[in-house]
Amino acid sequence: MFAFLNEVSVQFVTGVIASIFLLPLIRVFSWLTRRRWRSHLRDFFGINGESRGAVQIKVSCIPVIPRGTVAVTDHTAGFNGNAITEPEYQAALVLTQAIQAKPLASFLRAFAEHLGGESIDPPEMCQISLSPPRPAGHPRLPDFPKSYVGEHPTDVYEKPVREQIEKVLGRGGTTVLIGSNVYNLLTDFALRILTERDNANHVVFYRSQVADSWERGVVIRTQDANASARRVFERLPLAVETPDSGAYTGETVHTEYFVIQRLSVKRRQWPGARAGTVFVCAGNSSDTSALAVETLAQTWKSLHKEYGDADFTKVFKVKLVKRGDEPADVLPNYPRMQWASSRLSRSGRAERGNDSFK
Repeated sequence: MFAFLNEVSVQFVTGVIASIFLLPLIRVFSWLTRRRWRSHLRDFFGINGESRGAVQIKVSCIPVIPRGTVAVTDHTAGFNGNAITEPEYQAALVLTQAIQAKPLASFLRAFAEHLGGESIDPPEMCQISLSPPRPAGHPRLPDFPKSYVGEHPTDVYEKPVREQIEKVLGRGGTTVLIGSNVYNLLTDFALRILTERDNANHVVFYRSQVADSWERGVVIRTQDANASARRVFERLPLAVETPDSGAYTGETVHTEYFVIQRLSVKRRQWPGARAGTVFVCAGNSSDTSALAVETLAQTWKSLHKEYGDADFTKVFKVKLVKRGDEPADVLPNYPRMQWASSRLSRSGRAERGNDSFK
């Protein structure tokens, strides 16, 4: 009996000592090590005020029609439904790791809660899900030509579809859109509507048929709506790389571009809309869209240093080597930034029309 009471007393005293001394030390250490990093992270991604909450990462939604797949076994029905691409999902996981709390901070938070203290501050969380698909029966949205210079057509969504999109992007908080408007309906809305209402740079992923082939690329119409304010970044045809390409000498490569764009959703921009932030990470293929997300995850600190909480548009050039169904290889020294423009932020750290070309 005495031994039991002694053990209980020791555990009680240990718990009291831990609560008095360890818990404050853990809180102070966590505050010192995470305060600056988290402040910059929240500032850049817009995770502040009414925009707090999980970062929503929306990957492209690819509807597969009946009998649109080939099974391993003798299965005649085939899969149909919504699918995603592996490169986009893997990139979404990379971004999640960059945003969410690091292991040490998670351990300290869990240990502090175990000691009976309150959470050391709500952690940043990410949720990965599909963009809403274009409903069956909804008219296909118009492609943009390479010669695009005018305004985005904005009256292309049927009322239920538009309301669904506005509910997702107008919830407040931060949303990251992966993939171009070919398979991501939210990206289409962001590029048509948010840029139109906010006078930001218009990004167009164009597709134009020439003879038996298609031209693809990116057109940027800057804030001055005239032809001289256009930038065209064309997805070049396949070509054999030159001998100065190291290990890729003699490989067939193609040149592509991707875009990272930060856009703001204004409070009451449409009925019920709350203030929020939208990031568009998109290219002309799933590989380049994935590269856009990975670049955002790897460079957000330098982007924050450059732009603060300002909206911006960046275009990157990349050279890829594609071998069958394997993920594309990126040639050394790529991606390379090709063009950038930013708008005035609340803090005034970026000037409107700060247009650069490299």
